[in-house]
Amino acid sequence: LGIMDLIGILLMGLLGKILLDGSTQSSITFLGKTLTGSNGSTTILVLMIFSMSLLIIRTVFSIILTRKILFFFSSKAAEVSSDLISGLLGLPLMKIQKRSTQDLLYSVTSGVETLVVRVMGTAVTLFSDFMLLMLLLGGLLWVDMITTSVLLVVFIVIGFTLFPWLNSRGH
Repeated sequence: LGIMDLIGILLMGLLGKILLDGSTQSSITFLGKTLTGSNGSTTILVLMIFSMSLLIIRTVFSIILTRKILFFFSSKAAEVSSDLISGLLGLPLMKIQKRSTQDLLYSVTSGVETLVVRVMGTAVTLFSDFMLLMLLLGGLLWVDMITTSVLLVVFIVIGFTLFPWLNSRGH
């Protein structure tokens, strides 16, 4: 999926280059390659449709994959809850009665769901987004190292500037 993002962004960059150059010529040079087409407006239209379609298809695949991952974690949470209930029913009654009913109920239902689905699901999503960011950063560094480095510094400064302000507003 990350490759689809990289290709889509590369095509958007090519589209931006064509539009900024204002060229309607039949051949366009991008990244050292010469692309030929019937005319400039047809090339622009094809690039626009292809890049948008690629990014939309990637988004649909991402939604489907995320749903499958969350369903997988939900079934694992159900298995863990089942195992906990089985273990709980195997304990002596006096040991079970030492804890409140609400505490036991939360431990085997919502607590497991929160831990497995929400925490693990968020961790997987965070990891995949981080890997996508690294892939895009690598691709952009490959295309133009200076501009990417400057933009990376600008976004880091903006992030560190906004974090304390947004954090104080959240409290």
